[in-house]
This record gives sequence, structure tokens and C-alpha cells, in this order.
Amino acid sequence: MYNPDESDLTFSADGSRLLSESSLMASESNSSHAGSAHEDLSLSDLSVRDRDGIMSKPFSLLSRPEPSTPPSQTGELGEDLTVRDHEDEEEDQETRSRQSAKAREEKLLSDIFILKKLNASFSAFNEALDATGNINDKIAKQLAQTDSLLNKYVEILYKSEDVSRLIFDEDWGGAEADEEQLERERQEAIERARKEEEERRLAIQREKERQEREERERKEKEEKERQEQEKRERLAARGGSREYPEGEL
Repeated sequence: MYNPDESDLTFSADGSRLLSESSLMASESNSSHAGSAHEDLSLSDLSVRDRDGIMSKPFSLLSRPEPSTPPSQTGELGEDLTVRDHEDEEEDQETRSRQSAKAREEKLLSDIFILKKLNASFSAFNEALDATGNINDKIAKQLAQTDSLLNKYVEILYKSEDVSRLIFDEDWGGAEADEEQLERERQEAIERARKEEEERRLAIQREKERQEREERERKEKEEKERQEQEKRERLAARGGSREYPEGEL
């Protein structure tokens, strides 16, 4: 009876597996021969098929032209490609137009935003200037009021000083003496005004007399010159009448 363990594995005295290795090598060689035969068979089949295909075609020294598509199909294909290219170009142009319009719109929106910011800044600046102007006006009015109050205060101080000086003046005769002094000053002012008016009237009269005198002297001078002119004319006329008879003789 066949026992695979006894036939395939035989150990020698030193424990080596010689029979096993030889059997393995034999099996490997058999499998390699079978594989090479299968490969040779497939190559032969391929060569036979190629040869049959080549022999089925007629022999020719010229190269065979490639199969061409019919002209109608070529024209339709070219038209389709042209239409597709045109459509693609239109789509690209529309895309570019949309992109440029979008970019322009974004630029305009950005410019509008910047202009709004600038307008807001200028408005705030103008409001600040107006507020500053109003504050300056208020300060100027307050300074004017303060100046007026200071002037009044200075006048009060001057009057207080005059009153204090009168009170502490030993020569002051009282209110009656002041009234008499004021009356004297008033009379003196009236007399001074009368004298000034008299002097003015006298000056006007003297000026009038001077003008009358100059006018009278001018007329006398003109009359004297006129008389002298008439005298010279008479003398000239007499001299001419005397010379005429002597020339005639």
C-alpha cells in the first residue's frame, strides 16, 4: 500500500532529507516544462492568427491609406467644432464681461463707500468749526461784558477816590462851597463862550471888510487901467492924424 510519508521523506543517518529534496527538484522541473510548453503554445497561436490576417489582405508595394471619414461627416464635424468654439468663445466673452462688470461695480461701491466716509468726516469737521465759532462768539461777548464792567468799576473807584479826597481835605468848605464853585465855573464857561462868540463875529466882520476892500481895490485898479488904455488910444489917434497931412504934402 502506498504511504506518502515513507516514499517522500527518507532520512539518512546524519538526519538530512536527500530524497525529499530530490523529489522537490523533480516536481519543480516538471512544472517548469509544463509552463514553458503552455507559453510556447500561446505564442504559436498568436503567430498563426497574425499570419492569417496578413495573408487575407492583397499584396501591395504601396502603403495602404488610412480609412477616411466621409466628407459629409467631416463637414458636420467641422461645423460642430466651429459652433462649439463659437459658443465657448461667447461663453468666455460673457464670463469676462460679467467679471469686468462685477469688478467695476465693486470698484464703484468701494469709491462710494470712501466718498461717504469723506463726506461724513467733512461734515463732522464743519460741525466742529461751527461749534468753535459759536464758542468764540460767546467768549467775545463775555469779554465785552467784562470790559464794560471793569470800566464801570474803574469809574466807581475814581469817584470814590474823589469823594475820599474831599472828605479828608481840610480846605473843603462843604456842599455850599462846592455849589458856589460850580456856579462860578458855570458863569466863567458862559463868559468864555460869549467872548468866543464875539471873537468869531468880529473875525467874520473883519473877513467881510477885507473882501469888500479887496473888491473895491480891484475895481479901482480896473478903472485906472481902463482910463490909461483910453488915454493911450486917444494919444495914438492924435499922433496918426498929425502924420497924415505931412505925408500928403
